[in-house]
Amino acid sequence: MVGYGAAYAVASLSCSLALLLAVVAQALATGSLAALLSVFGAYALGASSLLVVLAVAAAFTRDSLARNVRRLLPVVGRLGGLALVAAGLYLISYWGPVLLGGEAGGPVSEMATALSAAVTGLIELSATGIAIAAGLLLVLGVLITLARRNRGDRLEDCCAPPDSGAPSQTARLVQKENHR
Repeated sequence: MVGYGAAYAVASLSCSLALLLAVVAQALATGSLAALLSVFGAYALGASSLLVVLAVAAAFTRDSLARNVRRLLPVVGRLGGLALVAAGLYLISYWGPVLLGGEAGGPVSEMATALSAAVTGLIELSATGIAIAAGLLLVLGVLITLARRNRGDRLEDCCAPPDSGAPSQTARLVQKENHR
C-alpha cells in the first residue's frame, strides 16, 4: 500500500503540485505552529479520504467492477478519444490567434469560462447534496455487491457439480424421494 501511495503521489504531481504549493504557502502564512499543522492536516485528510473511499469501494466490488468495466471499455475508449479531440480543438482555437499575431482566447475561451463558472456555481450550490448522493451510491454499491456474493454462495451450495464430492441439491432431493 505504501508503494501504491508513493506511485500515486509521483504520478499526480503534474495535477496536484500547484494545489500543494498553495496549501504550503497558506500554511506558512499562518502565525502559529498549530495553525500550520491544522492546514496540512486538513489537506491530508481531504486528499486521503477520497483515496480511502475509492480503495474500499474497489475492494468490495472488484469482481463485478472488473466485469462491468470490461463491458464498458469500447465505449470509454471512444469517449476518451472524443474528449481528446475536443480538448485539441479548444487549444487550437485558444492559441491559434497568437500564431497569427493576435491575442490568445477569443469567443471560444469566453464561452468555456462561462460554462466553467456555471458548473462551478452549480456544484457550490449543491455540494452537500452531491456528497450525500455519492455516499448513498457507495453504500448501495457495497450492499448490492454483498447481496450478489451471498446469492452466489447459496447458488454454489445448492448446485454443486456432481463430481465435486458433495451431492447437489437436486441429487439430495432424488435420494430423499428414492428412500420413501
